[in-house]
Amino acid sequence: MFYDNDSLKKNNFEAYLATKLFIRGERGRLANFLYAYLRWIDDYIDNIKIDKSEQKNFLREQSKMINCLYDGNKFETKNYFEKAISGVIEYDLKNDFRLRTVLQKMFEVFNFDINRKKSIPPFEELNDYSKKIGDAYTRALLFFLAPSLPYKEKFSLSAYASHQAHLLRDFTIDKENHYFNISREEITRFNIKKDLTQDKNFSRWVKDKVKNIKFLFEKGKKQIKSIPILQVRLTGYLYCSRYEKVIARIEKNGYRLT
Repeated sequence: MFYDNDSLKKNNFEAYLATKLFIRGERGRLANFLYAYLRWIDDYIDNIKIDKSEQKNFLREQSKMINCLYDGNKFETKNYFEKAISGVIEYDLKNDFRLRTVLQKMFEVFNFDINRKKSIPPFEELNDYSKKIGDAYTRALLFFLAPSLPYKEKFSLSAYASHQAHLLRDFTIDKENHYFNISREEITRFNIKKDLTQDKNFSRWVKDKVKNIKFLFEKGKKQIKSIPILQVRLTGYLYCSRYEKVIARIEKNGYRLT
């Protein structure tokens, strides 16, 4: 599948809007390339029809290609997506390799997704998964929106909160695909049934998660406010708004996930 602007608009409207408004020219084109490549890998990893061993081999080959390109060596790209990331890396080699950390974090995320399939993860691992996604997204955002602004961990707090909300939003569909967006410790603490039936105990857990996520958004938006660059602040608030609406719908639905 080719991920053009229409695909980006459909799958991630905030990223599309930020690109349209604030990331122009070559940087806008490269931002779309990076999104397309990561989306392609994510779709492959999420495909329940593909065996885990095949997915791991695929990820190893992609990692090998990326390392090869960052080492300044040539690599025979096989499709649009590999050509796209090749162009991104070529640009990054001239810009202090800042996107290499983004790719490393996302590959750790993809590996975790492969390994957590059909199993309930420990709290620390699931929480770290959200933090890595928040970190990678924030680094990429700053690279394309404000290359002069150095990354600080506190800037990623809102992105971390957004992914926590994302896990709640996709809980039911992910469960159907054998991904479980809840930890072993939480199941024990809230006395949730093994089949994750949405009873009173389950709703207590959701309510507790919502409370924590709202607190993270509150702290995260304070950090966004401290950023001196307007377009970064606006994009950050835009993403917060998207997932705060998710949380509001969950509250309105009586903490039931649909």
